Amino acid sequence: MTRLTKPRQTVLISSKGEADIFGKQILKDNLTAIDQHMSCSNNPRLYAISLSKTSFSYKLINESNVFIVNFVSHNLAEEIKICLTRHGDYTDKFKETKLTKVEGEKVDCPLVKEALGHLECEVVEEIETGDHIVFIGKVLKESLKEDDKRLFHLGNHKFSTTL
Repeated sequence: MTRLTKPRQTVLISSKGEADIFGKQILKDNLTAIDQHMSCSNNPRLYAISLSKTSFSYKLINESNVFIVNFVSHNLAEEIKICLTRHGDYTDKFKETKLTKVEGEKVDCPLVKEALGHLECEVVEEIETGDHIVFIGKVLKESLKEDDKRLFHLGNHKFSTTL
């Protein structure tokens, strides 16, 4: 089914929450790249993301009930690959990617300054869908800084862009 449903736009999901790292509770930020996301309601404005139940981002969002969808340009393909191949519980992905962390205005979560736009979301529902959880977030703030070619995931670590 994956080849039938590709390409899909890739986004970075940022999250923040308490995490148990080597036996210590710390406040941690994370980035993860996904292509399973969609708008699911206009009124109220709702946006859905799908994350593996074993992912670090799932744990943070489940704990904090907030996330930010960062829409990225094709210029961030290398940063996306870093987010796909590093584990957030032991890696500072903002530092690894050299992306700039800026606190969200409506949620206690960082956004990616270099992104084209953002959706700041508060979780209103979780739906278990096999090995993934779909978080449905109420969009509290939407911003579009600029429009540019978007990044689309073809599968594995291959990407394309819009014309």
